[in-house]
Amino acid sequence: MGMKWLLTFAALCGMLLPAFAQDISANAPGGLPNIQDSLSLTEDQVDAVMPIVEKYASQRQELRESLKNGILSTAHARPQMKQIKQQERRELAKYLSAAQLSRWDALYKARHKDRLADGGREESNGNGTSSAH
Repeated sequence: MGMKWLLTFAALCGMLLPAFAQDISANAPGGLPNIQDSLSLTEDQVDAVMPIVEKYASQRQELRESLKNGILSTAHARPQMKQIKQQERRELAKYLSAAQLSRWDALYKARHKDRLADGGREESNGNGTSSAH
């Protein structure tokens, strides 16, 4: 299990950098590869949590692509993004302790703050659509 787990974790980290890492920053100290350490996850927790993270990262990425391509406006995407975050948190709460979940929230919030500071928020084009910087 050791090598398989390591390869899976490494691949997952690589996949999450473009998607979830837009929420948990690659710019944050240590970046995503240290999420296991940041949350003090056991191997069992990693096995349980990472599929959840992947699922919602994919949904967030699809939503961002819709924003970028002008399919959705920011006003329509925001509630969907909030719902995705809430659903993800509910699922993660089944596997994370209260302290781990609190750290997860802090990492998520820090990434959101980093995205805004980097100009990564979506802004209106004036025609009801959005564009990402």
